[in-house]
Amino acid sequence: MKKSEFIKEFDLRTSKFENLRRSAASIVEGILEEAGIALLQVQSRVKTKNSATEKFAEKDYAKPFIDMTDLVGLRVIVYLESDIDKSAKILRDAFEIDEEKSVDKRIPEKPDVVGYRSLHLICKLGKRRSGISEYRDVCDIFFEVQVRTALTHTWAEIEHKQNYKSAQALPKRLQRRLNILSGTLELVDLELDKIKRDAESYKDDLINESSDIDKDEITEISLRTLLNEHFEDNGVPTEDVEWNDLSTQLAIEDLKQCGITSVLELRQLLSDLPESIIFKYYDGSTSTKFAVHYVRIALMWKSPKELFENRTSIKRISKKVIDGFSEYWDPENIEELARENSIEIMDTTDDD
Repeated sequence: MKKSEFIKEFDLRTSKFENLRRSAASIVEGILEEAGIALLQVQSRVKTKNSATEKFAEKDYAKPFIDMTDLVGLRVIVYLESDIDKSAKILRDAFEIDEEKSVDKRIPEKPDVVGYRSLHLICKLGKRRSGISEYRDVCDIFFEVQVRTALTHTWAEIEHKQNYKSAQALPKRLQRRLNILSGTLELVDLELDKIKRDAESYKDDLINESSDIDKDEITEISLRTLLNEHFEDNGVPTEDVEWNDLSTQLAIEDLKQCGITSVLELRQLLSDLPESIIFKYYDGSTSTKFAVHYVRIALMWKSPKELFENRTSIKRISKKVIDGFSEYWDPENIEELARENSIEIMDTTDDD
């Protein structure tokens, strides 16, 4: 095929390429989000006519519109290294993949090579989508999906913008520094992934009541894990619980100001709560404030005097909540304690 013929054919196919780009990007973003993959971004583009023509002239393809597999390209940017492999599995299930043309550039040919790290999959929408009218004309066109982490993407963009990709771009002493920095970013990527795995293991240790972490300070991860376990153990469904960062932080603050600072002390507080307290304030619904609300209920059962006098974040409380503690504390005394500590008593059913 001559260059002029390639340009003419490219123009004729441009609308198909654009249709494929939109369709593939929509499918990729949808299936990855549905699978719970945290995405920074899904980028997509059709190679420009000038760029495609230059590549055609350079490579001298016999069948350019079959052999050029990146005329339509997508870039999936995830946060963690492990999300690349998870994404790859989902993409392989969703599309027809040419494994021979696909390449994992995270694995260098030589161990001393550092730098660009990305998984490249060569895909087609596939025959199973040929019955859908919007995909019918583009099911058999190759497109490339690159999957990389946010750190790798940022580094690649910097290299590209500063024109550092060539081995001859910089003097050797500067190139060495660049390589060291690139290797450091690779280690950061791997360490971030390991921290996530260790955090999941920490949740297991919390649930299994490992004595090694009993003295650990209460954190968001321990509060959420222990509260969810407590709810589940007492038949309170947790799938609809919405956790709010501020609410969680306020709950931790209240606990610490009442002298409950360790994982063991929080575990003990929750295990000591009588069943009547657990269910008295659960009405079958949850909210973003449920965590801090429940912690305050537990602290109030333990000692309303301690809760009110230790300058916790509580500003007001409903009379209904106070009356609900009548089998443990005198409501009149609780009201008096609240007023003494400038806590507003409300007639509504919710406390803040």
